[in-house]
Amino acid sequence: MGAKIQYDTESALGTLFTTANFTDELHKYLGLDPAVSSANQPLDVNDLLLSLLHIVEGDQWRVILPKTITLSLPYKAFCALDNRVYLPFGEVSSITTFAYTDSSGVAQTLASSNYTLYSEEPSFIWADNWYSVMTLSTTVPVPVTLTYTTGYTAFADIPRGTLQALKVLAYHHFVNRGDEDKPLPMAYKHHVSQDMLNHRRSLEFVT
Repeated sequence: MGAKIQYDTESALGTLFTTANFTDELHKYLGLDPAVSSANQPLDVNDLLLSLLHIVEGDQWRVILPKTITLSLPYKAFCALDNRVYLPFGEVSSITTFAYTDSSGVAQTLASSNYTLYSEEPSFIWADNWYSVMTLSTTVPVPVTLTYTTGYTAFADIPRGTLQALKVLAYHHFVNRGDEDKPLPMAYKHHVSQDMLNHRRSLEFVT
């Protein structure tokens, strides 16, 4: 069991972060002039931002730029009394596939009409009775594989603490470039923990 983030499906940086809503402000936060081309800057701020996004995503257990997740789940995941199956890594916009192995060992696909997706963080799927819509194998370690898209579709939905964590981390890497082993500032740890998506049930089956 476990989850795999498919970075090759990641949306472009510009789908969320633009000069108007963040990148110009980030230039100024670093003491750079956003009107100067990246070729004449000490570094490309957009490249820096993209690399730091992945760090913050890992620290917060939250995907920021939309991308595809593949999640493998054991039989136990569908045994909760409230019939909720929590999905890690943030706000889920859609489920692409719900594949499972049935009690006869046959590969099956569960139609979306058999369950409901609750997309707000922490996202989960729910069915009135999972065992009335599918019969899972008890001999396969991870009989269910879900493929879904998570990440924000609007800049305004990104938590403020996440954005401030990005700024602090960008400044730390900018002033310490060439000496990246320096400890992370406490301000970063504070902001990144404010909106940490560490819901226990979301992470229970992530390895």
